[in-house]
Amino acid sequence: MRALQVLLLGVVLTFCPASLRAEGEDIVPEGVWRLDARLVHDAYSEAIDRHGDAAAAQSFVALPPPGAGTVSGAISRQATLLALRAQWGLSDTWNLALELSGGQLTQTSSLRAQDAGAALSAQVDSLQSDAFSETGDLVLRSLHRLTYTDRGSLVMWYGLSLPPGPQHSKYIGVPTFALREPGPVVHGGFHYTRFTDVERSRLELDLAVAVPRETVVDTPLQRHRTLVQGNRASAGAGWQQELGPWLLAAALNFALAAANTVDGALLNDNTHAWSTTVSLGHGNLAGLESGPVARPYQVRLELEHTLAGFNTPLRDRLSLALAAYF
Repeated sequence: MRALQVLLLGVVLTFCPASLRAEGEDIVPEGVWRLDARLVHDAYSEAIDRHGDAAAAQSFVALPPPGAGTVSGAISRQATLLALRAQWGLSDTWNLALELSGGQLTQTSSLRAQDAGAALSAQVDSLQSDAFSETGDLVLRSLHRLTYTDRGSLVMWYGLSLPPGPQHSKYIGVPTFALREPGPVVHGGFHYTRFTDVERSRLELDLAVAVPRETVVDTPLQRHRTLVQGNRASAGAGWQQELGPWLLAAALNFALAAANTVDGALLNDNTHAWSTTVSLGHGNLAGLESGPVARPYQVRLELEHTLAGFNTPLRDRLSLALAAYF
């Protein structure tokens, strides 16, 4: 527990939740388990179109090519997800982590295609109202602390996401409604923490990249087509302040993804988004500064909101997370 007292001081000052953006990562001491549970509610009925303007979500999920017809109606989506993660300290500078997730996804749609060809009609037909459960990817991750001083900490991480099977929904590009990836994804990044001169205050920077692997998908018109997804990158800059057992945090996030190809044909689905995150946390991790704590934990409520972007959902994501150390 002495190692936990000393080395978890960095965790006290750098705890940040994992999400679809660049992910905050940190190291636990040798022999210590960190267990995370996160409940997420994600919803959107609007999007930011290819001109950077707010629009109905159908402009994101079913935008017809020029001269291909028109789409009318509306669509909204929501998902309630549970993610579980276990992280083990192999040493004071090297950790391994495993994450599993699952959830209930609901799509409400009144979309209809007019004067449309076969491709657009099939896409709209695949976007009708639906509700289903889906397990997420199996995520394996290795974390390495590169530096740690009284002024800052730098962690490098890399890993692999493996879908347990094909997606429930037929693949239509970035708008595909699914919890899991179409295929394996190699990912990695850095998490930097700067301890400021203000007591119990810190600044954080996250950088992440993801390289999806070639895979085979079913589209509304054809089966067993070769999908090559574009590479993705994300970054986040944030501030956190502890006030006794309470934690206040805010962050600005940016994510982008290159367009995908299906059987060599380029899809017009490149995307980028700016979002902001605010968090309120409560726990006993600050007690590690004065002595051992029997059951270190932190509970956190977080809201993420899309601010601006290109070809992306205008979404609100609310999450409740628990981190416990053993």
